Amino acid sequence: MQTTKTLREGSPHKRAAILAAARELFLTDGFDRSSIGAIAAKAGVSTRTVYDYFGDKQTLLRAVVEAIGQSLVTAVQHTLDATLTGLTRPDELEDALVAFAMRIATDMLDSAEYATLQRLVVTESGHLPDRADQPISYAPPTMRWANASRLWVAPASCPFPTPGSPPTTSSR
Repeated sequence: MQTTKTLREGSPHKRAAILAAARELFLTDGFDRSSIGAIAAKAGVSTRTVYDYFGDKQTLLRAVVEAIGQSLVTAVQHTLDATLTGLTRPDELEDALVAFAMRIATDMLDSAEYATLQRLVVTESGHLPDRADQPISYAPPTMRWANASRLWVAPASCPFPTPGSPPTTSSR
């Protein structure tokens, strides 16, 4: 008889410390070389606390990716609010959309958060739990974990990536 352990939410401060420690170690040492013990030590919690909060290392990796993704979604929402809220005339829309696109390209796509998400998804996708039946919590229901490693990553020279388009190396 298989039992499923219930994970506990616990302290938000400890949860954040665990996620920050895991993020740092997954980036610097890689998933395979990052132990739950090392993550716990860096976070200042016990190994048991990490297991109680996340269950296993793969679930912790997924939580790190989801937390980064959520911060990016929040950044997009703030940019939407800052650039598109309060428009009253149709002739304001073009300038507002250009401002929105430019801020997304410079503030988000060039951010450390976005680079971290790209790196983790590309380098550690084989360690993410195969959860194709569950959408990424911050993404539309059509995006599944099975698709995450196939996301096109725009080259730094391309400020406006088109999802699904192949990267280009030609100059503009």
